[in-house]
Amino acid sequence: MRYINHILLTFLFCVFTSCTDKSTTSWINDIPDENIRNLSFQEMGIKPLVGKPYQIEVAGDLLAVADDIDGKALLLYNLKDASYVRTLHIGQGPEEVITPIEIIMTNNDSTLHVFQRRSGKYRKYNLIDLFTGRVHAKNEISLEGADRFTTLMDGYASLGFYEKGVLATFNDYGKIIRYTDLYPDIPIENIGSKYKMQQGRLAFNELTDYLMYAPSFASYILFYQRDKEGNWTKQSSFRVGDERLEQKTKKKDMVLRNDDIQNCIDACSTSRYFYVLYSGNNLGKTEMPKERYIIRFTSNGRFDRLYKINSTVKNICVTEDDSGIFALMIGKDNEYAIGKDYL
Repeated sequence: MRYINHILLTFLFCVFTSCTDKSTTSWINDIPDENIRNLSFQEMGIKPLVGKPYQIEVAGDLLAVADDIDGKALLLYNLKDASYVRTLHIGQGPEEVITPIEIIMTNNDSTLHVFQRRSGKYRKYNLIDLFTGRVHAKNEISLEGADRFTTLMDGYASLGFYEKGVLATFNDYGKIIRYTDLYPDIPIENIGSKYKMQQGRLAFNELTDYLMYAPSFASYILFYQRDKEGNWTKQSSFRVGDERLEQKTKKKDMVLRNDDIQNCIDACSTSRYFYVLYSGNNLGKTEMPKERYIIRFTSNGRFDRLYKINSTVKNICVTEDDSGIFALMIGKDNEYAIGKDYL
């Protein structure tokens, strides 16, 4: 009997350790201490920040905050003199936008890229014009089926509802030129189920032509580069999950439950690095982590550094020279605030 009990205990121990080896944050244990650093975001006294902002971007001295205040979808804030303007009327008129929006700001050409997630419409605006009250889009195209997007040198990439793979590449005129299946070994017939399980964020680096996919629930951050024919080929991956989502989808289980883990909740890039905001909480929010993490990769997809941060951070952006980082977070007054630290 003792022998049997010993065998049983040994078996249970092996099962337990095999599970914990792939726990939701076990990947952090593989990172050397010299590659880990703490960030302490200091709240900035930005008076016009109210409501529930959901995205932040920076370009030069301008911060852009996506929110929904007084019928406007965007706050532009000058870091130098604290001047600001609310812009982009919410509505369905010719110069209005439907929220939520996803934004990208480029400093080199003073451009704000705005994608309307519900309608699929994409527009470009001149930042100086917007700040001085002249709201007129440079152009407008439709990114069919898209829910998340990023700009490329010669078009756009999006994650969305597509039969041939959730990643689509568009040319400058909004025509889909190719699809990419992120998980070819996990066939999912239903478009809605495929996107639900494989949704995430995208970021692109123009210098290396690398595209990063940061998954909301899947287990691996993926890096792609285009070949001579323009097809995205996977170059590397980085594990942030325990593969529970991949296992359930192989079993045709397409339901997200309270114990499923939310992995990547934001992503951005500069000319030198990719940044991913990792959450780690379960969807039921019964086990909230004490801290969140920012994972930094080089421009060609190699892990570089891990930052431990405040557990309330929900969105980040980084200055083009990689010296400063801003975060949307819950502040001391239990209201949304913008925090800043130095990298």
